[in-house]
Amino acid sequence: MATYLWRKYADYLHTKWEKEVLWTMVDPYKRPKSFSPLVKIYVCAFYTGVIGAAITEQLYKVTQIITICQRVRNRCISKHHLL
Repeated sequence: MATYLWRKYADYLHTKWEKEVLWTMVDPYKRPKSFSPLVKIYVCAFYTGVIGAAITEQLYKVTQIITICQRVRNRCISKHHLL
């Protein structure tokens, strides 16, 4: 009788251990609660990049215009000094 009880107790502990191992393996693969925060972060990052590219393009155009104006001014000044 004692052997039978010990066998039942051992089976109970083993089954309990198997369930615990199974759920610790399955737990990381549960569906996340919501993807909304992740999507919002990606959308914000995308538009930040778009706005940054637009600003960079405008600054590049402005610097080109400034350098052209300086070259023209320098030519006018050098011609004026020659006269």
